Amino acid sequence: MTLNDAINQRVSVRHFKELPMQVNELTNFMRGIEAIPSLFENETDTNKAKIASKNLAFKLLTHAEAEKMFSNLNKVCVYAPYYLFFYGEVNSANFLNCGYIGQIASLWLACNNLAACFQHTGKLRYIETMPTEKASEPSSTTKSEEAKASDDNTEPNGESFQAKSETISEKTGDSFTEAKRLPLALALGYADKSAKLCPKKAVNKCLISGSPTPNLNLQLLLQTACQAPSEYNSQPWRFWTNDNTVHIFTCTTWPFKSDWHQAAESVACGALVANLATLAELKNLPYQIFCEKQVFSEIEKLTYQLSFRLL
Repeated sequence: MTLNDAINQRVSVRHFKELPMQVNELTNFMRGIEAIPSLFENETDTNKAKIASKNLAFKLLTHAEAEKMFSNLNKVCVYAPYYLFFYGEVNSANFLNCGYIGQIASLWLACNNLAACFQHTGKLRYIETMPTEKASEPSSTTKSEEAKASDDNTEPNGESFQAKSETISEKTGDSFTEAKRLPLALALGYADKSAKLCPKKAVNKCLISGSPTPNLNLQLLLQTACQAPSEYNSQPWRFWTNDNTVHIFTCTTWPFKSDWHQAAESVACGALVANLATLAELKNLPYQIFCEKQVFSEIEKLTYQLSFRLL
């Protein structure tokens, strides 16, 4: 399968064969993951230094290894021979990078007759023998302001959305040994035959009202890039275009939106940009990925994510 086919013919993989990957496949996969640059690696604005750094680490576990670590793995995640876990600080920049890196990895896997799908892992529970950080109990029966604020990041089952702390040995990007497990993983392996082709929205349905029409090259890229994965195939991105530039937003007014749903939207936008960048490279079109939050402060009910420009 070619890269173009991998993007155009994306399938929703929910079942994997119980077959191990070859050692050379696993080695090449992890080397490739570590070599993928940050979304904003060329950003020079010092005010964007935090978002420019690929402050992520990765840990690849077999299904058996993950079962020994998490008591409810098979209830939370689809079965897969392998899981790639992401580690880093909980912020939108890292979720954008997770989507970007995860999608590029997924395209590589598809081109090598393998498959992958993103998994929400925020509800995974460590087995009791695993060391985890526990917040100290408040000394008073009345919750402190900090404790009340932390309740805003609580999942319906009472678990905190904030990433679990865990010491890991794998390091990529900036050097660090202590990292937080983000509530996101990539399940991977050989797909079975039940995978179905995913539908996608037309670009004009994703344009923000009043947005100019993009030029033909960008319009064609967007039409294909919208095949990127998103939670429940919601395709949450909204576009404001200007000739050769697309500014990518997500909606902020949907009811019952949790912290995870906001994170999932950033992951989806990162995957979308991975498709845009890959398609642009296939067509030998130079491009730039950048961030201009201050320009869009007046657009209400939308959350700005990032921008993509054909040069």
